[in-house]
Amino acid sequence: MARPREPEAPLRKRPEPSFTLSSRAACAPSAPSYPDRLSLRGNVGGASHSRSVQQVVVLIFVCVLLVDFSSFALKYILWVPPRNPLNTYRLLLWCFLGMLSVREFYEYSTNPLVKRLGHHAWLGAMIMLTEALVWSSTSLALAPLACATARRAPSLAHVRCSRVSARA
Repeated sequence: MARPREPEAPLRKRPEPSFTLSSRAACAPSAPSYPDRLSLRGNVGGASHSRSVQQVVVLIFVCVLLVDFSSFALKYILWVPPRNPLNTYRLLLWCFLGMLSVREFYEYSTNPLVKRLGHHAWLGAMIMLTEALVWSSTSLALAPLACATARRAPSLAHVRCSRVSARA
């Protein structure tokens, strides 16, 4: 004999979880947050954090471009041939020092627990500044020579010499 089928119980909805600060913290990834630290470095996790990180990345990008320009400017101004091993040694030095200094600078600018800029970052900044001073001061001394060459060769007429001639 077949048993009569029991009526199915209505499905109950599961209660929706209530997200409080403690339950969000338990579900969130384990990234450190520093809500009490507000400075020029930015608030971690907030809108000012993304802006400060963008500024840091742009500053690092400008420094890399300055170092790249320095390599070409120093080769041109100091008349160093491209195959000279001095260029290779300089670029290898910048490769290793640059990795260290960029990491230290980024860590300093994004991590509020780091209070001081590392010595590799200071060394990289001073070398970059010294190279920029060398090529800028030497290029000013070579400007009258470039203008005299431009006056003799009509193909170099695009070089503007009016400001340099007024100073000289």
